[in-house]
Amino acid sequence: MSGKRWGMIAFLSIVAIMAIGTFIAFQQLNKPDKTVETFEEAVEQNKPNLLKGIILPDNKEAVVNTGTLASLVTYLRTNDQSYQVIKDGLKGQMEAKEYSPTNEQISLTADGKKWGIFTNYKLKVKTASIKVIGDNENDRVQLSIKTLKNQFKTSDDKIYGPILPGIHDVNVTVTNSLGTLAENKKVDVWGNEQVTFVVDTERLAKNDKGISDDIVAAVELLNKDLSVFETSAYNIDVFTNVNDTFTGGEYTQAAIDEEFSNYVDYIDEIQSQYLGSVVNLDQLSIDYFNGHWSADVTALVSYNRKIKFTDLPTYEDLSYKSIRNYALGYNDKEKRWLIEGITDTEADGTEHESWKKKKTLTVKNPPLQKWSSTNSGDPITSL
Repeated sequence: MSGKRWGMIAFLSIVAIMAIGTFIAFQQLNKPDKTVETFEEAVEQNKPNLLKGIILPDNKEAVVNTGTLASLVTYLRTNDQSYQVIKDGLKGQMEAKEYSPTNEQISLTADGKKWGIFTNYKLKVKTASIKVIGDNENDRVQLSIKTLKNQFKTSDDKIYGPILPGIHDVNVTVTNSLGTLAENKKVDVWGNEQVTFVVDTERLAKNDKGISDDIVAAVELLNKDLSVFETSAYNIDVFTNVNDTFTGGEYTQAAIDEEFSNYVDYIDEIQSQYLGSVVNLDQLSIDYFNGHWSADVTALVSYNRKIKFTDLPTYEDLSYKSIRNYALGYNDKEKRWLIEGITDTEADGTEHESWKKKKTLTVKNPPLQKWSSTNSGDPITSL
C-alpha cells in the first residue's frame, strides 16, 4: 500500500475522530444539567446575560432582554427560598428525566433539536401580568416598566403584561381633574399569573408638591381676605376664593348685616392686620368621594386687631393667634381650590413647634386695613 494511500486513511481517521469528538462535545453542551449550571451561575454570580438564549417565556409577547433578565436574577438573589425551590424542582426533573413544564415558576423543557440531532434544553418561565386597582372612577391610568422599550398599551381593564417574573421598577401615572400624578415603585412579580399594583390617588395627591402648594396658597389668600372682611363692614363679597358652601348657610350677608347693626353705632374704627401663618402639612388630608375632591388642613394664624369704641379714648387691642381649620373643595371648572369653611380655636402661638412638616408664611410689610364710621361709604382703606 503506497504512502499516499496510508496518508489518506490516516487523514480520514483523524476527521472521524474529530467528528466523534465534536459530536460528544455538542452532546455535552446540550445536556440539561449544562442549562441548569448556566442558570445557577447567572444567579449566583449576578450575570443575567448568561440567561440569553435559554429562557423560554410561556407567552411569546413577553420581552426577554437584559433588563427583564436582570429583574429575574435580582428577585432570585433577594429571595433565596424561591431560588432553592426552583433549584430543587430542576434537580427533580433531571433525576426523573421529565422535561416538560411543571407548576414551578421556572422549569426545564425540551425545545426541539439542534441540527435535527441534539435536544435543546431551555428554562420555561411562567410570565405574569400586573393589574392596577384602587384608582378612582375618573382616573386615567398608564403603567410602564423601566426595562421595556415598548411600553404596554392602555388597558380598559387595567391589566398590563405579559412580563417575565422578577423585581420590576414600575411607574404609574394617574391623570384626573387635579392634573397628572406619578408614582415609582418596585413590584415583586412572582408566584401568581397576576399581581396587583394598588394606586392610592389620595396619597399621591397629598404627596404632590404642586397640589399641596395650591392648597397652601388658597389658605393664605383666605387669611388675607379675612383681614379685609373685618374692615369692610363684614362684606362677604371681598372673599376671592370661597364657594357657595362658605357664603351660604347661616352666615348669609343678611344675617351678618343684622348682627353688625347691633353694635356698629358703638364703634368708631376697626383695624386689622394679617401677619402670617404656619401651615401644618402633617395633618393635610385630601379625599375623593362621589366625584368631588376635598381637602382639610390646619394652620396657626396671627393677626393684629384694634377697635376704637365711641366712648373710650384709646383703642382696645384685640390681637390674636388661633388654630384655624380649613375645609376646601376643588372646583373643576375654575381649576382651583376654594374654601368651603373655617373654624378657629384660641392658640398660645407655640403649637407649631411640635409639627414636623410645616410651611411658614410671613407677610412682608403687612398692610393695615381700616374701617371707619366716618368713612363708611368707602369702608376698605389702608393706612
